[in-house]
Amino acid sequence: MNNKILKNILKGTLAITSGTVVTMAFHFLSIFFLARHLSQTEFGLYALIFSISNLLNLLSNLGLEISIVKNIVEGSQQRDSVLRPTLIIKSSFTVFILILYLFFYNFYPTAGNDGLWKYNVYIIILFLLGSFRDLFYRIIQGLNKFKQYSLIQISTAVLRVALIILSIEFEKFNFILLLYFEIIIIILALLLQFINIPFGSLLKGKVPLSDYVKLIKFSSPLYANNLITFTYDRVGVFIIGLLMTASSVAIYDVSTKIPSALQGILGSYILVFFPNISTLFGQGDNNSAEKLINKSIFHISFLLSSLTVIMSIWNVEIVTLFFSSKYIDSAFPLIIMMFSLLLRNLANILGYAIVAAGYSKIPLKVNLLSVIIGIASSLVFIMYWNYIGAAFAVLIMNFITLFQYVYYHRKLNLIKLNYSFSYNLMVAFLLAFLVSIVSFDHLVMKILLLIFYMSINYRYVIEFRNLFTQLKIIKSSI
Repeated sequence: MNNKILKNILKGTLAITSGTVVTMAFHFLSIFFLARHLSQTEFGLYALIFSISNLLNLLSNLGLEISIVKNIVEGSQQRDSVLRPTLIIKSSFTVFILILYLFFYNFYPTAGNDGLWKYNVYIIILFLLGSFRDLFYRIIQGLNKFKQYSLIQISTAVLRVALIILSIEFEKFNFILLLYFEIIIIILALLLQFINIPFGSLLKGKVPLSDYVKLIKFSSPLYANNLITFTYDRVGVFIIGLLMTASSVAIYDVSTKIPSALQGILGSYILVFFPNISTLFGQGDNNSAEKLINKSIFHISFLLSSLTVIMSIWNVEIVTLFFSSKYIDSAFPLIIMMFSLLLRNLANILGYAIVAAGYSKIPLKVNLLSVIIGIASSLVFIMYWNYIGAAFAVLIMNFITLFQYVYYHRKLNLIKLNYSFSYNLMVAFLLAFLVSIVSFDHLVMKILLLIFYMSINYRYVIEFRNLFTQLKIIKSSI
């Protein structure tokens, strides 16, 4: 794997990750305050309101957000012919989804138990504003305005924390006021996006009907995969909401916060990995592609295995620090969700590699089977083990996904996979299992256990250090 590829990956990852990390930090700071000033029922309702608005947002996007990025980066001709039909199709389908929601929302099972219906107006406003905010983020991304993209994210994250702190300081904080804050934050994002998007140049000229048809045809498969992916991500919350109380939703949702934040950061790498692996396969350089895939899997598996072990040893302390002691029940499912994160990111590398090689239908098949198994296991496990069952169901989904991608790689004979990552998985699993059945309450014992883990992975630590040395050399040459 040559230095040019490493430079591209480093530059792209640094640009995208910087804004993500800062935004995540402020997001966790806001969660820190919310967990201490909202009841479990309110926190659960907060999670459900955003789950519903995000679902409505997904249903209304028709895969257009990815399509518009592709068309904008391809040149001025595609750029001029894509924004108008995108906005018209998006607006029309958003109205259609809103009408469907207004017809069916009374049948949502949690409404009768926890009063979710009282917040229906807020759900609708968050959906409408958030839907176009996400689309405009994609336009900014397609225009390569990554600095502006990050600044808007950071600005809104800082404003959220500032509003929450001020309302707490003046003893005005409550659940309804929090929802108003979220609406104000999205409006600010939209205003900043309008400033940075040249709508005048992007909307010029007439667009023939054939371009509308072409856009819908291209976006439809992406839309189907988005639906599968969303189901894959949020099935646990919806089934818990269906079968359990809002408090159970809150405990489960807290256990997903740290893995979700890490997923957001690791997603920055995927955004850079995919175009580079596509270039290598497109050039027929399978040897370099094989090295990039195996190195990515190796380093991600070691990094996330190490984080999982740390979370397993200090899970109670971490939950108490970030979310308060009333969410102590989230400590054990947090360990399970960290293993799920590990498996998911390994699967993401293999999945994007398959798409880059030209097999675009395989991820849809893989995700469809995984979700079916995940939903079935969720319905059974949640009935017996509540939110812990939901966490195990997600773990099973991610294991099935990884297993399928390994199978397809062997079947297609794209590259020769290095299975050394399985060693990291096994060691992390055994240590997490040991911590779960044996009490390591003393700080010295916990530190010794972490030292033991690093010592048996010494050669991986050395290789990881060599990677940072190599990246420092490349960075200094940029």
